[in-house]
Amino acid sequence: MTPKITNAIESLVKAVREDSPERMVTFRLFVNCEEHRVETKEVPACALKSAGISMRNLRGEFMKENP
Repeated sequence: MTPKITNAIESLVKAVREDSPERMVTFRLFVNCEEHRVETKEVPACALKSAGISMRNLRGEFMKENP
């Protein structure tokens, strides 16, 4: 990859991690010559708690139920 593409990817990753919603755990980007597609996944903290799972969001914070 070229430095321009590498820098753009790094900038996108930084922006997604800093500005993503609290419950977002996945961000996927697909690009080809005809389209680009973005897929995201958000998980409510209560669903994780009931499943006995601890998980970090894209910001790197452990997800907790809001009191």
